[in-house]
Amino acid sequence: MVAERGGSEAQSPSGLPIRLRLPLFGSPAVLLSLPLDPAGGEVVATVWRWPGIGALPSWRRGSAGQSRQHPQRRSVGSGVSHCGSDRSEGWMQERAEKLRGQIRTLFGTCHDMSARMNLVDSVQHLGINHLFQEEIEDALTSIHGSEFRSSSLYEVALRFRLLREHGFWVSPDAFNKFKGDDGKFRNDITNDPKGLLSLYNAAHLLIHGEPELEEAISFARKHLELMSQDSVLNPPLAEQVKRALSLPLPRTSKRVETICYMSEYEREAGNIPILLELAKLDFNLLQHIHLEELKAISEWWKDLCGYMELSYVRDRVIEAYTWSYMSFYEESFAWTRMFLAKIIVLTTVMDDTYDTHATIEENRLLNTAIQRWDKSATSILPEYLKKYYNKLLTNFEEFEDQVTDNEKYQFQKQSTYYLQEAEWSNQKHKPSFKDQVAMSTKSSAVHLMCVASMVGWGNAMATEAFEWTACGNDAVIACAKIGRFMNDIAGFKRGKNKGDAASSVECYMNENGVTSDVAFAKIDSLVEDEWRTTNQSRLEHRTLLPIVQRVVNHTVSMALFYDDRKDAYTFGTILTEIIKSLFRSEEWMRQRADNLREKVRTLFRTSGDVVARMKLVDSIQHLGVGHLFNEEISTTLSDIHASEFTSSSLYEVALRFRLLREHGLWVSPATFNIFKDDDGRFINEIADEPSGLLSLYNAAYLLVHDEPELEEAISFSRHHLKSMMQCGNLKHPLADQVKRALHLPLPRTYKRVETLHYLSEYGQEEGHISFLLDLAKVDFNILQGVHLKELKAISEWWKDLTGYVGLSYLRDRLVESFTWSQMLFYEEGLALTRIIFTKIIVLMVIMDDTYDSHATIQECRKLNEAIQRWDESALFLLPEYLKKFYNELLNNFKEFEDQVAINDKYRVAYAKKEFQKLSHYFLQEAEWSHNNYKPSFEEQVALSTKTSTVQLLCVSTTVGRGDAISSEAFQWAASSSTVTSCAKILRFMNDIASFKCGKNKGDMVSTVECYMNEHKVISEVAFAKLDSLIEDEWRTMNHARYEHHQLLPVVQRVLNMAISIMFFYDKRKDAYTFSTHLQEIRSETCMQERAEKLKGDIRTLFGTCNGISARMNLVDSIQHLGIVHLFQEQIEDALMSIHESEFTSSSLYEVALRFRLLREHGFWVPPDAFNKFKGDDGRFRNEIANDPRGLLSLYNAAHLLIHGEPELEEAISFAREHLKLMSQDNVLNPPLACQVRRALTLPLPRTFKRVETICYMLEYQLEEGNIPILLDLARLDFNLLQHIHLKELKAISEWWKDLYGYMGLSYIRDRTIEGYTWSYMMFYEEGFAFTRMFVAKLIALVTVMDDTYDAHATIEECHQLNTAIQRWDKSAISILPEYLKKYYSKLLINFKEFEDQVTDNEKYMVACTKEEFQKQSTYYLQEVEWSNQKYKPGFKDQVVLSTKYSAVQLLCVAAMVGWGGTMTTEAFEWVASGNAAVIACAKIGRFMNDIAAFKRIVNFTVSMVLFYDDKKDAYTFGTLLREIVESLFVKPVPI
Repeated sequence: MVAERGGSEAQSPSGLPIRLRLPLFGSPAVLLSLPLDPAGGEVVATVWRWPGIGALPSWRRGSAGQSRQHPQRRSVGSGVSHCGSDRSEGWMQERAEKLRGQIRTLFGTCHDMSARMNLVDSVQHLGINHLFQEEIEDALTSIHGSEFRSSSLYEVALRFRLLREHGFWVSPDAFNKFKGDDGKFRNDITNDPKGLLSLYNAAHLLIHGEPELEEAISFARKHLELMSQDSVLNPPLAEQVKRALSLPLPRTSKRVETICYMSEYEREAGNIPILLELAKLDFNLLQHIHLEELKAISEWWKDLCGYMELSYVRDRVIEAYTWSYMSFYEESFAWTRMFLAKIIVLTTVMDDTYDTHATIEENRLLNTAIQRWDKSATSILPEYLKKYYNKLLTNFEEFEDQVTDNEKYQFQKQSTYYLQEAEWSNQKHKPSFKDQVAMSTKSSAVHLMCVASMVGWGNAMATEAFEWTACGNDAVIACAKIGRFMNDIAGFKRGKNKGDAASSVECYMNENGVTSDVAFAKIDSLVEDEWRTTNQSRLEHRTLLPIVQRVVNHTVSMALFYDDRKDAYTFGTILTEIIKSLFRSEEWMRQRADNLREKVRTLFRTSGDVVARMKLVDSIQHLGVGHLFNEEISTTLSDIHASEFTSSSLYEVALRFRLLREHGLWVSPATFNIFKDDDGRFINEIADEPSGLLSLYNAAYLLVHDEPELEEAISFSRHHLKSMMQCGNLKHPLADQVKRALHLPLPRTYKRVETLHYLSEYGQEEGHISFLLDLAKVDFNILQGVHLKELKAISEWWKDLTGYVGLSYLRDRLVESFTWSQMLFYEEGLALTRIIFTKIIVLMVIMDDTYDSHATIQECRKLNEAIQRWDESALFLLPEYLKKFYNELLNNFKEFEDQVAINDKYRVAYAKKEFQKLSHYFLQEAEWSHNNYKPSFEEQVALSTKTSTVQLLCVSTTVGRGDAISSEAFQWAASSSTVTSCAKILRFMNDIASFKCGKNKGDMVSTVECYMNEHKVISEVAFAKLDSLIEDEWRTMNHARYEHHQLLPVVQRVLNMAISIMFFYDKRKDAYTFSTHLQEIRSETCMQERAEKLKGDIRTLFGTCNGISARMNLVDSIQHLGIVHLFQEQIEDALMSIHESEFTSSSLYEVALRFRLLREHGFWVPPDAFNKFKGDDGRFRNEIANDPRGLLSLYNAAHLLIHGEPELEEAISFAREHLKLMSQDNVLNPPLACQVRRALTLPLPRTFKRVETICYMLEYQLEEGNIPILLDLARLDFNLLQHIHLKELKAISEWWKDLYGYMGLSYIRDRTIEGYTWSYMMFYEEGFAFTRMFVAKLIALVTVMDDTYDAHATIEECHQLNTAIQRWDKSAISILPEYLKKYYSKLLINFKEFEDQVTDNEKYMVACTKEEFQKQSTYYLQEVEWSNQKYKPGFKDQVVLSTKYSAVQLLCVAAMVGWGGTMTTEAFEWVASGNAAVIACAKIGRFMNDIAAFKRIVNFTVSMVLFYDDKKDAYTFGTLLREIVESLFVKPVPI
């Protein structure tokens, strides 16, 4: 396949992302996500050879031998305990799922054929077709079966392409309507570039014998080339034409095209924003997975290369992975991607050996060894090849559970083909062109790759499909020929290498006596011919289309790797830009940013119009890239300020006013007089101009003292904007911008948050500059990576600090502190300032907490005295618990001094003095509090302004900035009235938030209380007064811009400080003190209190709910929402009453609901309850077939049937039939449609309740007559329990880590998460924590025993292990093989711990569990004996034994332990006796497990249904349950 050797390259560090709850740090703006090095926090520079390609860690590192690890989209960050929630990725997944639902609705409601075609095309083009395969298939089937009469060339060609791509036959006669009487295309369509492009792409799906499509290609290409040369096309059409002329769409790598199209789609008229948003989200989510895999395959290659020590082999691991990625980018094909990439690499090593290094004798030996495929063959090989051969065998052994002999056989054939080529080269044999093509097509390795591509699909790969691929069909051969011909042309162009066999180009030239150009032309025609064969395979094998498409993808990859007659596989640098764009390296982003920056600079130079320049500056600032163009912006605004401006546009006048005032350039408010009438009021005409009013509103907030005209402007614009919002007259994105401004005007908004909003809005603005938006996105992500590194570093510092000082009362406000610093200076060059500023805030908070809530007044005085002395000798003054903090305080300031430049050290000294002053102010507050002193409002404002910490923080903003801050600027920051204004804003907003939250013990009186006491007013009056004072201070701060224009960079930081205060104290809440993931609910305590109140309200509902129908719905909603455990008594009473009451409803829904609820709770209801819905013939009447809600209720209820109830079997069949029809015909609306789909997959009584709860919480709020307090409680309870489960999951993971590390058994499966999930499915309630942990540990211990018996131990070792387990004594260790002694020891220790943890009256239950464990060992041994003896049991014997070794009896007994007094002896003995229910559970589990394996108690039974759903073994292959586990344990439910 490939023929050039490569040199060794640089190695790669590993990569790890930091995940944060703040979108600023964790949510990519678009398409990008920066990985970090876990050790040093550095942005990853390379993965092996490729700059900037980093990766995330796997979801869980598998135990040895578990090579098939599905990457997990969600992974836990390291080192930042409170930042590991992965908000960004969780948010992306949640948002993507919501968008997916909306787009599914689009498919259902989009009936116009043209619209449906465009929808399908956009979905495919944007790379999200893998999310909508069923919808696309249905849409295209409908389109193919419908009459189509469009006269649009674009639409006719689009239909042709879409249908042929999906294997539907469409005749080329479809284009006859665009031809004249002479059969040629008419000239009038040459003015339709979009139509011509559509025709050009469609016609490339031609097959053999279609000259009319050849003509279409020639015609379209000719006119598109002319248009392209004449530059008559506008973007994005111009770019699309250019790409198509290089490589037509059907032959383009879909992922490469997706990257291009995402930036183009938003510029298309009639685009669907949710499609683009989903595409971006999906790209990012998949990119994370691909980066994980890329890191894993790079590590694998690094180990392989280091072990083999073959200096001549090419490092093509990135190219190999890229090749497999282009064939399978979807999440579900992770294993196949990795397998194929490894096969390509191993083949490349073999190719390089045969082709460029080994002698002919060594080649023959290597082939002999590969044909023998046995370790004993190692001895015949030369020394340097032994390690490669060993690794080849080892890797195939690791693939063994998925790989058949066919794949190994293909690899052996590949070796034979390579040897044949080597023999020809050695003999200087000159084959004929025909012989050369035959041989080189085989040696291209395409057949091997296509077969390898079919591995790992599980049930999705039918035998017929695999055999079609393996037999070497026409499509595979065509793919091989295309690859071979394109490779040979590329190889010939660069020159022949030593050892290369004659290529098809040379053979054709020699045989026909022609030049290379003639040979190229001949081979190009053969390539085109093979493309026709490839296209034909879609139509001939439509039933195998998913498989055919993968072969086509391989062919498309060939076109990419050998495009433009170059060999991009051998010479990887050719694909550098494409690979970087696919995996988004940091280097790529920085280069991209530099290029875009230059383009924007050009705009500054070429834009002469004042309005255009203003809009450019505004867009740049709004998009958050103002820091890249400081000089250009300053120069532009100075010019604008000095120029005459006579616009009559309110928007433009207000924009000019705001931009100039923001930058300290004075503009008189009289500039707005042109919009006023004779009485000085704003004219009514502008009230209908929302864009202008918004511009005026934002501009007027830059008012200073004594500017009543701007106050009037604020009032006028606010009034009309509010009216517009209330009337719904504004469209997106203007409506969103108005809403944000009315909440917080633009000059007081935190710029990075506003940037996040505006990034998604700017692209929808008329006249937007696309490359400016690209720059903003790239820059946002670059800075995000920088901030993530810093946050990781500061988190490590905080972890060390808290561990050392040991103060339990400290608030963990590290993320909030870093966010505060990032608000003041987000630019990359201010990293040191950000870090120092954050550390100072943290140290200050520790001091504040000590004075405020922990230290006695005497300790406060001693702490202040020590801080004033600022010397280690003062340690003796302090109480013992404060000495370490004091020591760290001194050390950190010493480090600050060492880190800054010499001319910056005085600022550290000044910051130290401010810290000392702050200590003195804190002490003063503590004294007032200790003495119960009630200060006046004026006194309180004076002191609390000082204790606000703003003076210290403003001084700290100058530290680490070197010459960028002059002495004059520093002095201003240290002493100006603007700083005092900022301090007052903080104090007033903090006090209002604190008052609203409630006073805490130790808090002194606030300014709110002082004002209330002094003026005898209520809190609302005090709030109004403080609000007016805040507005007054904002005027002072605005004035500083003009008063100190020459110090504007420093003034702006102080203004940023005030803006950050608005952010943290927005909506009269203290987000710094109370910062949680749950936004409105500030703490777990608040959640619990809220939950208790809601529980009381719902208990009242039970008492007041008298109607049977209402009570049933209440019970059903409570159960569905997962809060049944909170109302067990109420539910029992309600159902008892319902069971005893007469019920005469004629509603199928209600009758079935009653039946289900009562049977679920053990009340007998006869199936003749449904007789009223049957006709005289005993069959269900047709009328109810139109009642989907009733049918669903019947379907679920009937699944509670028992033996001898054929009427319920009939009910299931009848309901299923009609529900399926409704589902297929898309006549159901959400949420009912979703509920029906889930029930048809798994009926409600067999569904795991917690998974159903997650779905239903989203659906319940859409139901008519829902009860909001039920939903509120369900969400609160879910999150509270999730917190408990997460802690347990962490504990069980640590237990497993210790156990696994101690035992040292490399063969065992890591199934702790699955084991815990299984136990959680049986007991999710808070009171069953011990039982959950006990069952989870037991499952893990049983799994180890199972793996030992099943996959590792010899028969003798199995006997020894069983003997030891039956003896259950430490002395039995001696009979065990060495490797099992530690496991046996841990087994005994764990059971002893279990016994110690339960009450005395439960110890016998642990003993029973131990006996069941011993029985389990015996059953496993019996199974091994059968296997060893090759005994073939009868079906009955197999069921009997396999039911026992299913371990269900053991787990059911274990599940009864830890219940305390609620578990009676009678109940326990019923379970332990192996009753019919337990046996039924065991049989269900065994049968479903056996089906899953062949294909590749009630709660306990349901968990088996979940683990073995869809004939897949989700316990063994835990990644199948990944999303469910995430939903249960990781994603909080929005409140």
